[in-house]
Order: sequence, then C-alpha cells, then structure tokens
Amino acid sequence: MTWFIQQWAFWLLFSFGMLAFLGLFAADLRRVGISNGLIAQLLVMLTLAILIGERASWVGRFRSDYAERGLSEILSFWRGGMDSSGGILAALLTVVVFCSYHGIRLATLCDAGTAGAGWVIGISRMGCFIEGDDWGIPTDSFLGVQFARHQVAFKEQVALGLIPPDAAHSLRVHPTQLYLSVLGFLLAFVFTFVLRDRPFRQGIRTGIFLLAYGLGRFLLEFLRGDVSRGMLYMLSIPQWTMLGLCVLGIGFLVRALNYPIGYSKTTMP
Repeated sequence: MTWFIQQWAFWLLFSFGMLAFLGLFAADLRRVGISNGLIAQLLVMLTLAILIGERASWVGRFRSDYAERGLSEILSFWRGGMDSSGGILAALLTVVVFCSYHGIRLATLCDAGTAGAGWVIGISRMGCFIEGDDWGIPTDSFLGVQFARHQVAFKEQVALGLIPPDAAHSLRVHPTQLYLSVLGFLLAFVFTFVLRDRPFRQGIRTGIFLLAYGLGRFLLEFLRGDVSRGMLYMLSIPQWTMLGLCVLGIGFLVRALNYPIGYSKTTMP
C-alpha cells in the first residue's frame, strides 16, 4: 500500500508539472502564430516522446535486469523507473523533427517552451523526494534528511552495503531532489514572470535556459549519492547530458545574433 501511495504521488506531481508546461507552451506558441492544430500535434508528440524517452533510457541502463522480465514489465512505466536524461533528449529530437517537417524556425518553438519547462522540473522533483529516488551523499548538516524503509533511498543503501537491512531508516543525506526542485522553480519564476514578455533576439531565452539548467544540475550532480544513474569517465550520465545542453545553449546564443529582436510571427496558418 505504501509503495502504491508513493507511485500515485509521483505520477500526480509529474502530471501537474506536465500540465503546467504544456499549458504555458501552448499559450506562447499561439503568441508567435502557431495554429491550434499544429500545437495539439506537437503537445501530443512531446508528451509521448518524454514518457518513451525516460522509460527507454531507464530500461537501457538496467537492460540486464529487464532482459528476463519480459516486454510487459518493460512497458509498465507506471511502476516506476524513469530517467529524465532520456526524456530531455527525446523531447529535443521531437522538436527538431517537428520544426524541420513544418518549416518552423527551431528557436521559435524552443523559446516558447522556456516559461513552462521550469515548472515541470520543480514540481516533478518533489515527487522524486516522496519516492526517495535520486538521493544525495551522506551529510551531517541541517539540510540532511533520512528516508524510511519503504523508500528507494533506503533500499539502495542496503544494496550498497551502507546500512544493514534491519536499520530503522536510511543515512542522513542531502535532499538533492529538493535542490533540483528549487532550481526548477527558480527558472520557472524567472522565465514566467521576469523574462517572458521582454523582447529578445530569437534563441536568447533558450540559450539562457539551457545554460542555467545545464550548469545548475551539473553542479548538483556532485551531491548525488545514488550510483544507479550510471557513471562514465568520472562523471555521471546526467552530467554528460547537462554538458551537452550547455554546448547547445551556447549554440543558440551565438546563432541568436542573426535574429531580429522581439517576437517574430511565423508564416504558419
């Protein structure tokens, strides 16, 4: 029952975050002249891409565990097991393909998504905290938290030999889920209430967002204690993903020098 409540809380918060993102994204797409029909197509494609990308990335990381479970277990994403790095990459690829197919400038769509992106990060990471996933390294500071026996952090610490199976709770660790949530809410506030209506060259918003989120999460990853997220050459897989986002953000900023200042209506009906 406790596991069911955790999963319910996670998916509820994730859904709220996605709805906030999709709502703001749709509103800003209308502001730049994208038709309602194309908006509906894009939002459905993005939602599916994020779900499939996050699940595929998770299953790929633990493919040896899933090899014997069968296809039904692999597809049962509602039981837990999602990797945000895969969702980010899938969403970016979807937007690139969509823009290429419909002849829409990539920076136009990406800028429209910056206001809502922080909300899905901030809200969904609170669900990770409830579940006890994505936990941090041990700490004695006042920020440290302990997770109960039914939460993911406790089970993973037992598996790693950090605590005995009969321990009352997990080690006191950094609540990295909440740190990521704060980062998301900060970005949400800035891009929704401060920068949303200001005139910028197309691509500037996207470049700033990718750099801010990429650098912020890259640094916070050093406080993560879960090793299941994967490591490659002394950095975690999410850190490599964040470095890629930073490079992409720089590319948007450089490319933005060739765009006019302010919102630009597209030629789409």
